[in-house]
Amino acid sequence: MSACIALSLAGREISPVHLQSVKFIKTIPTYPHPIHIKDRAEGGELAAALGDAKAVVIRGHGVVSVGASIDEACMNNLYLERTAKILGMAQSLGYTGPDAGFIEQMLGSRGTLTSGDKAYAHRTARRGYSNEWLYYRHKIDQGERWTRGWS
Repeated sequence: MSACIALSLAGREISPVHLQSVKFIKTIPTYPHPIHIKDRAEGGELAAALGDAKAVVIRGHGVVSVGASIDEACMNNLYLERTAKILGMAQSLGYTGPDAGFIEQMLGSRGTLTSGDKAYAHRTARRGYSNEWLYYRHKIDQGERWTRGWS
């Protein structure tokens, strides 16, 4: 989670810049204390910082992501780091963040996943796992290197 940590140290927000990052349309909060969460009180503070977001960045330490399932939480983590890497590179080139039109186009592109609606709607998603999770699980099963979201 090095890119997420770097952005937190620079005081930069993580904003959606690619289709898989649209799920981070709400601001990803930053927990300001660079610590390991070791007790109930610190856990409560972290949970309060998380609120209803999909993840929280612990400044100078890492990320905690959540989801309705383990695969969703893991994929949120993977896409958050990918987003942070893209943002870091783009910002080094002068990018200042997405405008409302860009966000609107990304949201419109997602569509509604009904049978046959989008090319990435896949019947295996009904088994309780996302297509992304199944993709990475298949790569691992085949002995392929998992790039942790950087391809």
